[in-house]
Amino acid sequence: MNMHINENLKLKVPDTKERIIEVATDLFADRGFEGASIREIAKVAEVNLAAINYHFSNKQNLYYEVLRHGFERFHIQIHNVAEKHQGSTTEFALGLYHMMINNGPRLINNFKVLLNDFPIPPELMKKDQPGPPGKEHLQAIIEKEVARKITEEDALWASQIIFSFVVHTALMASTHFGRLKCAESFNLDSVEKSITRLVKTVLSELK
Repeated sequence: MNMHINENLKLKVPDTKERIIEVATDLFADRGFEGASIREIAKVAEVNLAAINYHFSNKQNLYYEVLRHGFERFHIQIHNVAEKHQGSTTEFALGLYHMMINNGPRLINNFKVLLNDFPIPPELMKKDQPGPPGKEHLQAIIEKEVARKITEEDALWASQIIFSFVVHTALMASTHFGRLKCAESFNLDSVEKSITRLVKTVLSELK
């Protein structure tokens, strides 16, 4: 019985590596690579320096892991949206927007980390898949709707148009400025109408 209780309690203990990554993401986003210190990351994450050294060896590796973690999480979330909305480009685009809004603070910080000047590791820069993350999902859904295979040029164009609007709008709607000064523009009903209209225009061009 005691062993069973201990195992249950063990499952509830926060993962140290995950906690370090979450805190490091916030601090790298706020202060950049140079401005965020390992000592402060350890303090906010409530771990000792040895824990960071054990999991990441050094600050550069931790930064790379923050980037990799952000990319991986984003890809998984996009995949989940695509699985749920396989038959409709509009529903996929709307689902993508809702996913981003629901992850507003994390989305903003991931982009802020990405926009830092510190080099991105080569393994995260896949040149064999042009276009935004999720472009392959969007292409497959569009091809179902237009009932034909579309060219890579058309797929790239469509994904850039749709993702640019959805990501930009979600980012702005998640900021304090956007919520305070542009509440009407980022009203959910208004945004959904704009996304629906945009997708309809894109599909009309591709048919």
